[in-house]
Amino acid sequence: MTLASSGITETVAETLAYFRDGFSPADIAAERELTESTIYNHLASLIERGAIQVGDVVSDDRRDQIVAAWRAEGSSSHLGPIKQRLPEEIGYGEIRCVLAASLVGSARRTGRQPQP
Repeated sequence: MTLASSGITETVAETLAYFRDGFSPADIAAERELTESTIYNHLASLIERGAIQVGDVVSDDRRDQIVAAWRAEGSSSHLGPIKQRLPEEIGYGEIRCVLAASLVGSARRTGRQPQP
């Protein structure tokens, strides 16, 4: 499978290479002179495509907190209300990655959008 056929762009593939070499999202952003938000968007895209697992990016504890906040909110259409239910140290990027993983799981099971 080529990058183009997998839907992974060259810039996302470069992020993946750094990530697989053990760089954190913050380190990748600094190295590539991109924002950390951009790197998390790349990682969420890679999770959606099955190139990496959410557990590679977000700890189990943080993932559990994000899922609980998402369920309490009842919707993922806006991240702000989910973020407000979480500790300050959990960022939007991690939320996006968890939701991306949920999208993949939901699509595989039902062919529909995820529900909290």
